[in-house]
Amino acid sequence: MLASPVTVPPGEIVNDALRSFANAVSGWVDAVEKNKQESKTLAQLRDTLLPKLISGELRINDAEQFLERAEDNVQNKKKSLP
Repeated sequence: MLASPVTVPPGEIVNDALRSFANAVSGWVDAVEKNKQESKTLAQLRDTLLPKLISGELRINDAEQFLERAEDNVQNKKKSLP
């Protein structure tokens, strides 16, 4: 096996670089998670409302009220989370 020389920076430089990277991307990671959750919520609303709208069981005005109640429920759940 052939050996190749490798230069390794001091630990503090590596730690500083990793910390900087983590700080730079942490907002993106949080945004991705938030978007995933919002996507799930919207898909659930779609799956609940669309069949009712198509069948005529629910009218647009009713759907708007339903959405307002759902949004209030989501906001209340967010407030109760630690």
